[in-house]
Amino acid sequence: MIIWQQLRRSAAPWVVLPAALFVYLYMQSAVSTVPSHYGIESGESTIYALATIAPAVAACAAWDSGRMRSVRPMLTTSSRSGWSLLLFVGAPIAVLEAALLVFAVVLARINTGVFPSGAGWTALAHVIVVSAEWAVIGWYAGGRLPRSIAAPAAAALCWAWLTMPHAMSNAWLRHLGGFIDGTSTITDVHRPEIYFVPWIFTGCLIAVAWLVTRTGSRRIFLPTGAAVAAVALLIGHAAVSGWGFGNPATVRAVDSVCSGTAPQICVPPEYRSYIPQIRRSTQGPLSALVAAGVTQPKRMEILSPSVKLAPGVWRLHWALPAAHPQAAYHTAADIMAISAVEGTAAQHGIQSCGGPSAPELVWATAVAGNKDEVRKGTDPQLWALVGPVLDEPVKQQSAWFTQQVLNHACTVEGAR
Repeated sequence: MIIWQQLRRSAAPWVVLPAALFVYLYMQSAVSTVPSHYGIESGESTIYALATIAPAVAACAAWDSGRMRSVRPMLTTSSRSGWSLLLFVGAPIAVLEAALLVFAVVLARINTGVFPSGAGWTALAHVIVVSAEWAVIGWYAGGRLPRSIAAPAAAALCWAWLTMPHAMSNAWLRHLGGFIDGTSTITDVHRPEIYFVPWIFTGCLIAVAWLVTRTGSRRIFLPTGAAVAAVALLIGHAAVSGWGFGNPATVRAVDSVCSGTAPQICVPPEYRSYIPQIRRSTQGPLSALVAAGVTQPKRMEILSPSVKLAPGVWRLHWALPAAHPQAAYHTAADIMAISAVEGTAAQHGIQSCGGPSAPELVWATAVAGNKDEVRKGTDPQLWALVGPVLDEPVKQQSAWFTQQVLNHACTVEGAR
């Protein structure tokens, strides 16, 4: 009953519906394909809701802290245990965070087709931890400032810190906030450091909030808080400076599902039902490439870009169908052209680094797809080199293609 009374007097009931709306908008904006049935992606997609959940609980904590300021001395002299007091004052904030998190999990289940699993649970823990840390920061702010100021200030500061660095040129700054843009791919999984670093850094922000809201001498606490913030930034920069704009990931350890022959098609278990569709869509472009002299692969497999290809294996650059018809994705001809270049390079024990404007890739795309469309979309000077080759006999075309692949080879670094 006491907790119910606390919930009624809290800001949580007023915040939950608007926050739920923004959780929906954030998470739906990230949907680009049909459900993947990938449990890791399901969990990681809830991080998009963090940009709403954390500011909401921070604002709620700041408001409730200001509301209880007058009775705080009574709480400190109460006969209640520390855990009982924590439950008493923190129940509304915890209920708000739990309600929004459950809503985010339900949306993730709808968007991906499955509930979180595997490393996706770490992503869920990330949302809980970062939101709870910002609730503590909001609580400290509400205890010192008027709640009408502390609540919107805590929400705005939290939202700005989570989202604004992603629009800045500082690649390292975005990794400290905790709002992780993008999910793991079907072949590569985010490393846990991308969660642990924001947890530690936001914990340092709690220390800063505690120091600057102390009632003692400002000559001591304010400089100390500034020093803690500066040290946290320096250490955080040192920890993430090598990550660039992306999130570090490792190759996903999973057994592929394979089917058929000439070539065999192998995909992650989540894509098992798409094997017939993949075979149908790639059969025509592959046959055209083989007819033009490209060696047919023994196996086509969806693999991590960091995995070194074995001779006779083509990496399959296939993606789930788009959720919206207007979304632009590579055609089957584009996919097979890239695979042909990489597979031919692997056949000779090298890695191709020619890039999207490489002559061999333009040739393979023209062979696998529509020659006229490729010509229209290609630089005239580049087409002047590739176009005449397409009119030569198959043997000469094959030799030219192989030589171009060899010319654009590069050393393999860090391949597995």
